[in-house]
Parts: sequence; structure tokens; C-alpha cells
Amino acid sequence: MAIFLTRLVLGPRNRLVQRDLSDIQQLHRTVMSAFPDSGGQGRLAHRVLFRVEEALGGREINVLVQSITEPSWSLPEGYLRQPPEVKNIDPALDSVSAGGHLRFRLEANPTRKVVKETDGVRAKNGMRVPIRTDAGRREWLDHKAEAAGFHVLSVDARPAGTRTGSHSQRPGRLSLESVRFDGLLEVLDPALLRQAIQNGLGSGKAYGHGLLSVAPG
Repeated sequence: MAIFLTRLVLGPRNRLVQRDLSDIQQLHRTVMSAFPDSGGQGRLAHRVLFRVEEALGGREINVLVQSITEPSWSLPEGYLRQPPEVKNIDPALDSVSAGGHLRFRLEANPTRKVVKETDGVRAKNGMRVPIRTDAGRREWLDHKAEAAGFHVLSVDARPAGTRTGSHSQRPGRLSLESVRFDGLLEVLDPALLRQAIQNGLGSGKAYGHGLLSVAPG
């Protein structure tokens, strides 16, 4: 199953770009417009993940979009500064081997579940709350890494702002705290690592979180 990575270089003064950057739900819709409808399961069906990144000292805004379906981009005039760059990253992932060291980047929404208890009865579903301590975030990352076939050798974790937007199905606003992890990992199980790259890590995957990018160390 191929994995495709798209780089979109946005036109920052475009009205629709400004709308999308201020509302993560709108940006999600724009990203999903490149993929066939799949009965309400589009993101999962196509394994779509994305991440917003600044480049050139903040003078350029990129959106990286990863998927198992090759996208078909048709965005409004002026939305992009240049044509979309789409590439198949399978050859790079196929070259990964156990014991290898890779640089990685992950923008994630580290959370923990708080389960309420009433009269001694625990609720079936808990509420997710952000993890805000350095130690807690590292513990969260190490736990994800263990299941994803890699070991974190070093990492720099820093807050990356709060992603906000309108809810698609209920009143109120989305508000997801982001943390950017940049570091070095050791590959323990290439197959598990590939699966983690394909499926993403953590919560908030529809809203710019969970895309794990790797490069030679």
C-alpha cells in the first residue's frame, strides 16, 4: 500500500487561506477536498494526516498532507503560490531497517483520559485533558513510541499553539493544544514504524495532529 506526501505552499494573503489557518475545521475540509468521498469515513479510508509548518523564518506557510490515496488537488486560484508537490514515499520507507537512526518530527495533541467516578461507579467514557508538563509529554511520547516500533534517543518538545475551529456536528468551538516534537529515534521494528507513520500518533488526527515524519539521521 503506497503512501503519498504532498507539500502545499500557501498564498498567505489569500482570503481562503486566512480563513483556513484561523479555523482548523475549515482547513480539514479543504484538505479532504482532494480525496473521493467515502461515506463519511474519508479521513480514515484514505489515512489522511496533515501538518501546518512555517518556513523561511515565517515568510512561507506549508501544509504537508500524507495519505494512502493519491490526491487530486483542485484549489481556488491564488490559494497556492506554486503547484502541489506530490511524491510516493514508499522507497524511503522501504529503506528503513532495524537499528537505524532517523530524525523525526511530530506535531501532536498529547492528552490523558480522566475517568469520573460517581457513588463508586466509574463512567464508561472518560474526558481527555491536555498534558502540560515536560515529564508528562515525554512519558506520552515514549509510550506511543513503544507501540510504534521505535525508541526515542533525544527530543526537543515545545508548545506549538492551540488549534481552534468550529465544530462540524455540535455548537461550540474546537480547541486542541499542540506540541511539536523534534528529535532522533532508533528503529526497533520497521513494520510497526511504517504502520505508525501511515496511521498517525495520538488524538486530533483530523485537525493537523499525528503526522510522524522521518528522515535519515
